Amino acid sequence: MKIIDVSLIAIAALTLSCSDSKKIQEEATVDKETATSQLQMAAATVVLEAPEPEIFYITANSGLSLRKASNLRSKKLLTIPYGSQVQLLSRPTHTDLTIDGKSGAMIEVDYQGARGFIFNGYASKLAPPHDDESVTAYAKRVASVVPNVKVSQLENPKGKAYGMTTSLELPAKSWDEAYTLSRKLFHLPASISLRKVARTADHKVVNAKKIKASLKDELSVIKDNDGSITQVNYEYMLRDYSRSVIISKTNTGFLIKEIEVAK
Repeated sequence: MKIIDVSLIAIAALTLSCSDSKKIQEEATVDKETATSQLQMAAATVVLEAPEPEIFYITANSGLSLRKASNLRSKKLLTIPYGSQVQLLSRPTHTDLTIDGKSGAMIEVDYQGARGFIFNGYASKLAPPHDDESVTAYAKRVASVVPNVKVSQLENPKGKAYGMTTSLELPAKSWDEAYTLSRKLFHLPASISLRKVARTADHKVVNAKKIKASLKDELSVIKDNDGSITQVNYEYMLRDYSRSVIISKTNTGFLIKEIEVAK
């Protein structure tokens, strides 16, 4: 009788031991799965929080020099063509300078694997227009990447043959950037510089290449009492045709409006 009791006790102990072992293994498995899940979530979080690369476009018509160091005396590595993309790598301190009246700084960028420094006065987050690209085609291309780009066109009440008003909203960062884009898109005279006009006493400059048939071909700048630009106007007039391009500041950037009237 005692022998049977001992055997039963041994069996019970063995059963409990197996049960405990199985429970420990199950708990270990759960802990391992939880740890793995947490690591995966952490990794996913890191990937999601990784910043997007900052891209700039070259706006200098003749291209922009990529230099070895952050000063204009350093070796020129190559010329980055107009409209090309570069990726920002760093913003060195104490590199502010002015070139041809345009203020900016030297920044470190990557251009197709080549690393160096450029003057960011000729670099924009807005892609510049292609040659002969229409305003609507440009707006559509840029709006797919940059928000707050809108374009609208309105025919003259008498019909399209009598003129058209085109309005373009761009999130440009400065008057200089807005004017540079407008000059290419709306075919403003290449010989007229906004910075030159802004420095004149009457804030108005006549196109040096004005044709004899034109009654008006000039750019004017309107400023407020503290000297800040509030509006830039370009006017072109023939006997039976007139065109004006008005650039004004908005809450999200700039509004460029072209008004054409044919008689």
